[in-house]
Amino acid sequence: MPFQVLFFAIAREAADKSTEERPLPVPATVAAAMEALCVDYPQLLPLRPHMRVALNGCFVEESAVVQEGDELALIPPVAGGQPRCRVVEGPLEVSEFLPSVGEEDCGATLCFMGSVRAHNQARRVAALHCEAFVPMAEDSLEAIADEAEKRWPGTRIRMVHRVGTLVPKDSIVLIAVASAHRKAAFEVCAFAIEELKRVVPIWKKEIYEDGTEQWM
Repeated sequence: MPFQVLFFAIAREAADKSTEERPLPVPATVAAAMEALCVDYPQLLPLRPHMRVALNGCFVEESAVVQEGDELALIPPVAGGQPRCRVVEGPLEVSEFLPSVGEEDCGATLCFMGSVRAHNQARRVAALHCEAFVPMAEDSLEAIADEAEKRWPGTRIRMVHRVGTLVPKDSIVLIAVASAHRKAAFEVCAFAIEELKRVVPIWKKEIYEDGTEQWM
């Protein structure tokens, strides 16, 4: 028995259909299913970084397993644009991220980028493994954004955090803030990164060049 794919909005237009049945991919993961779909429907490829995937009605990561009879839904960005806050597996691109926050009434647009350090307390870092409880992490990021925009009226904020295994110099978090004046933009950015580190369920494990590891 195959699994079912549901296409919505711009994804439906790209595939020119709202649903189809497909055989299980090899390996049987969401990532493999998405790769196969992008091969059959090349118009989906530029949309893939901005879409979320729901498996049987629940948002999942691309590492999730697909089984016979499952329903896989492609969820494009809602309400006129990309989600305000996201947890992603792929690289973070400032050029794609920053323009989405600014408007013509904003005199200041600020972007903070956090990267993986090559050392920590005199120890050389070979890699950093980052994992998250994604639905709760995204909800927590949204709550931080709500609070920031409430405390600093007229500001807008977007946040994206990366998970997976990264190496030194890789970007791990981006925060973009737009406001009428620079003072508020700096204050919102500082507030957001401190709250992110304090409450968002994202965990980091440093892997050192000597082979040892440590959860941070």
